[in-house]
Amino acid sequence: MKYFASLFHRKGLPVADCTPSIQYMHVPIERVLYMVMRVFILAVSCSIVAVGGLLLVRLISNVLYFNDWSVAAVSPVYHNLDVTAIVLPVAGVAAGVLLVRKWKFLSPLSGVLNIGTGIPLGPEGIAMNYSMYAGEHHDLLLTAGVAAGFAAMFGTPLAAIILVSELLYRKFISKRIGYISLAAFVGAAIHMLWFGVEPFFVLPLLTIPSIAAIGLYTLIGVVTGLHSAILVFGVQQIRSFANGWVWPVVSAAAVGFAGYHAPEILGNGIEYTAMMLQGKVTLSLLISLSMIKFLLIIFVLGTRTFGGMILPLLSIGSALGILSALLLQMAFPGTPLNPSLAALVGMAALFAGVTRGWITAIVFALECTWQGEGIFPLLFACTISWIISGWMMKKEAPVLQAPPLH
Repeated sequence: MKYFASLFHRKGLPVADCTPSIQYMHVPIERVLYMVMRVFILAVSCSIVAVGGLLLVRLISNVLYFNDWSVAAVSPVYHNLDVTAIVLPVAGVAAGVLLVRKWKFLSPLSGVLNIGTGIPLGPEGIAMNYSMYAGEHHDLLLTAGVAAGFAAMFGTPLAAIILVSELLYRKFISKRIGYISLAAFVGAAIHMLWFGVEPFFVLPLLTIPSIAAIGLYTLIGVVTGLHSAILVFGVQQIRSFANGWVWPVVSAAAVGFAGYHAPEILGNGIEYTAMMLQGKVTLSLLISLSMIKFLLIIFVLGTRTFGGMILPLLSIGSALGILSALLLQMAFPGTPLNPSLAALVGMAALFAGVTRGWITAIVFALECTWQGEGIFPLLFACTISWIISGWMMKKEAPVLQAPPLH
């Protein structure tokens, strides 16, 4: 075992003459095994929180909106409630705020209540934040927990590793890549044990687009880049004054009112993202997600309501992608565009623009769909979105999940 562990610290040849070779760094085998054990335990915990949080969100949503004690994936849009639907998000956020103010360690439950009652955030933030209770070796375990939670939610270990490498602790990544990889693959394994080995989003079989079509898909990156900059700017402006527990409740009231008139904006929107990636959309759904939900997510993230922003970004980006493709198709009728590929490009490009995770967005889109034919539209659109949003931003993008209220 000691010899095997030393293999990870051997000195190799430089990949180019201008780069140094990786230097040997002696680490006692006892410390390596101790950290492997801690990372493994944390990865399993974060993965269970990810899967359990998603199931608990579904249970709460089904009970409150349909009086159905099941964990089936059913969107709140089909509910038959009256004005009670306006009160549910407010009650959920208020209860979550009280829990966190009294017992900070219950912040994951606060996120479950928020999302289960209709707040348009994702449960992935619950698992990715769970590692903040790791204690000793906090930096290493924090990054490993984020990777495990992301991989457990989406079944994308490579994207999880790149996400941590690209967005968190970049200068330390070479020393902890083994631990992070372990956490990511443990998370992906638990995801597959529960959900199966199929991709997170199932798309119709895509074909490689023509050069002209790739150019039009690239223009979707312009749209998502502008929306990314607006979203980040709006969140930053609201956070500059929206401090305290009252603001999340106010944002929940806005969600309840909007959801009463457009119930498709309620919840994390994972069902609608799957529908759009299959090309099954209506114009009213596209408008609701790309306009109403877009404005609401700015308000919700700005008020630091607990939950993840990745899933809502995917639904908004998919809607923006298809809407942009429809307009481009009208302007260039001779170049056919695939709505499924447009949705995929839109969701990845918005992810890249908002989080600044350019490579992560591309790898994530490919890994969660298993559709390699979209590589070139994804590459160009995500690059354009990343450049435009970065050029328009003055400060760093918001974190992947809102921190809990104190």
